[in-house]
Amino acid sequence: MLSALSTNISSQGFANLTAAVFAFFSLLFIFRALSARLDSRLKGNRLNDPTLGADVWARREALNIVEIKELTPDIRSFTFQRQNGLPFSPFLGGQFISFQIGTPDTNKPVKARSYSISSSPNELSRISVAIKKIPNGVGSSWFHSLKVGDLVDAHPPAGHFVDNLPISTQRIYIAGGIGLTPFMSMVHEHQARATRESKMPTNVSLFYGARTQKDLAYHSELKTLTSNCSWLRYFTILSNADDATFDRGFLKLAYIKSKTTIAPDAHFFFCGPTVMTEALIAELIASGVSDKRIHLEKFVSPLELDSQQVPHREASIVFKGKSLKYSGQKTILEFLEEQVENISSACRVGVCGTCRCSGHGRVKMLTDAGLTTAEKQKGEWLACVSYPLEDLEITESS
Repeated sequence: MLSALSTNISSQGFANLTAAVFAFFSLLFIFRALSARLDSRLKGNRLNDPTLGADVWARREALNIVEIKELTPDIRSFTFQRQNGLPFSPFLGGQFISFQIGTPDTNKPVKARSYSISSSPNELSRISVAIKKIPNGVGSSWFHSLKVGDLVDAHPPAGHFVDNLPISTQRIYIAGGIGLTPFMSMVHEHQARATRESKMPTNVSLFYGARTQKDLAYHSELKTLTSNCSWLRYFTILSNADDATFDRGFLKLAYIKSKTTIAPDAHFFFCGPTVMTEALIAELIASGVSDKRIHLEKFVSPLELDSQQVPHREASIVFKGKSLKYSGQKTILEFLEEQVENISSACRVGVCGTCRCSGHGRVKMLTDAGLTTAEKQKGEWLACVSYPLEDLEITESS
């Protein structure tokens, strides 16, 4: 009797132990999955996961404009808060937000524009972007007509132009005109990171090229940051300098070398006009700098995304097991929407990466700005800026 009872207790104890171990590993798996999802959002920058809950900014949402500041005669800063009063989801310095421009018209494709975040990733109660008004610019002109209290539909932060290097690595930030905005967020992030990690950064040099002194956005703020952060160095050069205290000329490698000693492992981050970035990158590569140490924010003007760049096509498209007949010059995203097929999308101009696809068959993609190097190597493409060159079998990327 005692032996049988002992055996029973032993079996029950073993069963309880097995259940406890199973529960522990189940919880561990769940926490790791949640952690992986957050990590993928911070690294892969895909914040449209519908499983995250209502409190997280994970899909298109109307944001409230709470402040507008004039930074230069043609650049304004727009600050937003969420209507529900909740904080924004985590993002990384250098990322951007895609906005729906104007009131959606059911008979026309909704326009979208993407603008870099300029505020600190460490302050999530508010979020800001800076927008330069471009003559005849659809998005910038619309934004500059808005006022405090207006609502703007926006998609969560995205983008691969982020600085996640070790704090000891030398960085050289190179900005032209409105291209300064992502670096403002990066500098604030770096400042908080230095405090958090209790380590003094090796060297961060920010080079800013503009036309005249009045075209320098955030100039006073950057001077204050420089005086408070021994690791930050800030240089300005103006093509039409109207003050002898400013250097006059253009951002070239010789100018950068005259202001800072470049370490062999230094990394270079670019955001600015193509004419500036292409020339400087060519100089760096010619001087022996590996392209792996060069990081470029590459926005594409929607004016370039013209369907007339591709001929009229007839193709069979298989999507989610359905065979669809494609005819015309629409992007694959537009075609699938026309067929009432649900596909994830946000910016619609090839920069956010939300509508990544892969599969069998060739496409013409007008820009790959929204793809990482790894995604390109896997043969992925962006439905919002791609057209079929032949019959396709499409798989939507996760």
